[in-house]
This record gives sequence, structure tokens and C-alpha cells, in this order.
Amino acid sequence: MKLFSISLAPQVRREDAMRALALLAPWNWGKWRYGEHIGKATRKIEEELGSDHVYLFDKARSGLRMILESMDIGPRDEVIVQAFNCIVVPEAVMATGAKVVYADIDPETLNISLESLKKKISSRTRAVIVQHTFGVPAPVREIMSLSKSHGFWVIEDSAHGMGGSYSGKKLGTWGHAAIFSFGRDKALFCASGGSVVINDSALVEPFEGRIVKIPPMSRINIGRYLLYSAFIFWIREYYHWKGVRFLFFLAHKLRIFPSVYSWEEKNGMMGSAPKYSLPNALAFILFYQLESLKESNAHRVELSTIYRRELFGLALLRLPPDASRDQEPFYLLRYNIITQKAGDLRSYFRKKSLILGDWYGHVLFPNIGDVRLGYRAGECPRAEAAAGSCVNLPTCLSFSKKEAEKLAEDIKQYFYDRDSRNRR
Repeated sequence: MKLFSISLAPQVRREDAMRALALLAPWNWGKWRYGEHIGKATRKIEEELGSDHVYLFDKARSGLRMILESMDIGPRDEVIVQAFNCIVVPEAVMATGAKVVYADIDPETLNISLESLKKKISSRTRAVIVQHTFGVPAPVREIMSLSKSHGFWVIEDSAHGMGGSYSGKKLGTWGHAAIFSFGRDKALFCASGGSVVINDSALVEPFEGRIVKIPPMSRINIGRYLLYSAFIFWIREYYHWKGVRFLFFLAHKLRIFPSVYSWEEKNGMMGSAPKYSLPNALAFILFYQLESLKESNAHRVELSTIYRRELFGLALLRLPPDASRDQEPFYLLRYNIITQKAGDLRSYFRKKSLILGDWYGHVLFPNIGDVRLGYRAGECPRAEAAAGSCVNLPTCLSFSKKEAEKLAEDIKQYFYDRDSRNRR
């Protein structure tokens, strides 16, 4: 039986793999670092967001660090982020010397809670990083109002998708600045990449002054990302073969394929990790992913609608907000359900050759030790309750509507069987 994993670059397509394979040919090596697709991908994002100031990086976290530096944030400053987050966000703040302050989440949206945020604002608050968790819009309009009252910057973390709107504006255009991610398990794929959007004119000059100092990615690393892009499609297709899984493990162990997190990030020391601009080779893949953004987002809405229709009202499950709203649809990177039986449910489907996601399995994910990141246990109880209770269902193009319907039916059957056993 074919095995599907939600974390195995689910957005990469056969044509993406073929483009990466073509770039690996020696006569195309001269196009790896510089070329027309850096500009073409940049303009495509500018058109999507209606922005004039978009910049491409090797990773979204590199861009986030540069935004914070451009805001002149440093020691004695505080930056508020939500718990239930990826470790690279607080690490980017720590790299500036500023203190990370954690706010709790709204349990319905898994986004930052306005109530908690208001309690965390102090005279030292210089910025708030607002995550649109799984693509669900955070209350960024209300947070912008708070920023005017208290004088802090707002950075939107739109790493989980592009195209959604909130109160008539595109996500990523509300804050003073925003980041988007194009990593291997994000809504847009180029193996490793991210973009920064600057929406406040006061930030443009200091930001662009720092960009000129950013070096290009090394040819070795470009080659590693191209190898990953070229072969991950077929690895995903044949992942049910033990030999393929072993070769995939070996490619990571031998560092043929790059790791998601650097050694510095795994040890809470992002400040010493280098930042790079996005090379032309990866921008080439990104450009064609952007070309199919509308198709991809429409598919996400269709699958989200199937899950909601089939699972709504099921006891012991909490569903995300409705992504098919007529006025302003948004696009879920993963359809996340909350259940106290999350571990059992994921194990059940793993036996059926379907590896579902566990974002976020820890309040700061992956778990490298909360103390390193300045988080105290019990500080954000709602985020802690959500962590470990998540099961992420696929919404990507590589997962069909028929497969989504079957998955929803199997989830209902799982809870029906469990309920029947408990009644005996």
C-alpha cells in the first residue's frame, strides 16, 4: 500500500522535480546563484500582495532577523510572540539581545489571544510578532490599533500560507512588515526560502541598507537543495518501500540533503547562524509554484470543506474555523483537529500507511528545552493544552478529494469504534 506523509514536501510536484533535475546539469550551473527568476518571483509576490517592497531570502527566519535589526531592536527591549510556535521565532528575537515575552493563544483559532497580549504589553515592548497559525487569520487589525496606542512595531508571521485576507486586506499587508516561508512543508515550495514584505516606508531604507551585506548561498548548499527538490517527489511516491526510506535516512545522515534546522538553531543559538539571499535556482522553482497558487489555495478550501462537513459535530473533536466562508476565505496549510486522543489517532492512521502531522507537538516546537528560549512552564496554559493534542490533516495538492473523503470517514469510524468499546 502506498504510504503518504504530510511532512514529505507535500506541495512538490513532478514538474518541480524535473526543473530541479534540469538545473543539476553542469551546463546550468552558471544559473544557480544569479538570474532572471529572482526578479520574476519577487514581482509575482508583489502582484499577489499589492506591495512594492518584497525581498527574498534563503529562509523566512533570516528575513525575520533582518526586520528586527532594521527596527533597531536590541538589549533591554521586549518582543511579544505567541506560545504554540516554532522555535525559530523566539530564537530570531533572542539573536538581537531582546527579551522574548510569551502571550497565550485563543483556543479556537490557535492564534495570539488579544486578552493575553494586552496583559503582556509594557513600556519596553518594541514589537509584536503575529502568527497566522495554519493560515487562520489572527486579529491583526485590532493589534495594529494597539500598536498605535502603545507605539510598538507589528510583524506578521505569514509562514503558513499566502493569499488569505482579513477585514478586506491580504494577510501580510497589515503589519509594518511580514514574513512568508517557502520551506519543504509549507504552502509554497522551493526547498528552502522565504520572503519579507515591508509595508512601512520608515523601514525601507534601514532594511535595504542591510540587504547589500547579505552574501549569496554557497554553490554546495544550492546543489544540496536542488538534489532534495529533484528526488523528494519520487521518494514520497515510493516511501512505502523500506529501501527508499533507508536511502532517505542515509541522505540526511550523510548531509546530502540539508536539515530543516541548523546546529545553531537546535541549540538555541540562531544569532551565530548565517543569513543568505535566495539563489536564482530556488527562485526558479518558487516562481512556478507561485503560478499555481490560486489552484493550490482552491484545493485547500475544497479539502477543508470536506473535513468540516464530515467531522462537524463529532464528539471529542475541535475543528478549526470554517475556511470556506463566502466573504473572505482563507487557506489552511493543514486542517488541524484538536483531540485528547491525538497520539492514538496518529498511531491508528500510521498503521494504515498515512502519517498525519503533529504540529505543534510542544508549546515551542521542536522541543529543545523551554528554558533555553525563556519560556516558563505554566506561563501559557492554553498553548500548553493545545500542544500535543493536534492532528494535522492534509490539504495539499498531492492529497486528492477522494482521499480526503476516505480519511474523514475513517476518522469517524475510529471514534465510533472507540465509543462502542467504551459502552461495553
